[in-house]
Amino acid sequence: MRRLPIVFISILLLISCNGNSAALRCFDKALLNTATNLGVPSVTATIIKDSDTIWYGKYGEKTEQDSLFCIGSISKSFVAVLALLLEQEKVISLDDTIGKYLPDIDFWNKDSITLQELLSMRSGIADYIADFDAEDYFIDYEQKSLIEKGLSNSLFLKQGDFQYSNTNILLMAQIIEKATGKSCEELIKKRILVPLGLKSTFFAQDKENIKDRLVSGYSNTKTKTSVDFTNTTTSWAGLA
Repeated sequence: MRRLPIVFISILLLISCNGNSAALRCFDKALLNTATNLGVPSVTATIIKDSDTIWYGKYGEKTEQDSLFCIGSISKSFVAVLALLLEQEKVISLDDTIGKYLPDIDFWNKDSITLQELLSMRSGIADYIADFDAEDYFIDYEQKSLIEKGLSNSLFLKQGDFQYSNTNILLMAQIIEKATGKSCEELIKKRILVPLGLKSTFFAQDKENIKDRLVSGYSNTKTKTSVDFTNTTTSWAGLA
């Protein structure tokens, strides 16, 4: 995770404050101090009680209540939820193997690794971004080449051991699309975003339409320098 863009920070402020607006100003100071100490360029925070916003704080550029933050790897959770919904409907089973849905994949262990092992990061399949540096996130990739890279680097990994890997999610997304005949993005929107009313959640292909609301995101590279990742291509990640 250390070389992925730092795109979202959640801060829990455990401060003793009274409920009135004057007392809540202590949260403004706490937010400023925390963001400054952590070197966070932009952050927003909200306190909601009984469905009402009782405090809103912001720090940095483009930080308004309708600001948007890239969420990075949280999209993995959407893929996992979608997989569980499809299992409930018996469209797939988490006990199925990769080979059942992707028989042409060139990996010796495809008929042993289960979908549950993909989602729990215990497949023994390597992460294709393990050797990425800053410039690699600005290159256009095909999903197939990324998966092949992850598979080819898996020789010394053991199935069952925990190994965080973006490759797992790219494979899971392909399996879902093979089983349903629909794109994961389409299914996530229909089955998750719309029912939950997530009107400010968008896919990467919508970036051009929301760029004025998008807060810049940064990442530290191997050389310890900070790079603006806001305009990085998302072809290196897909739904991972």
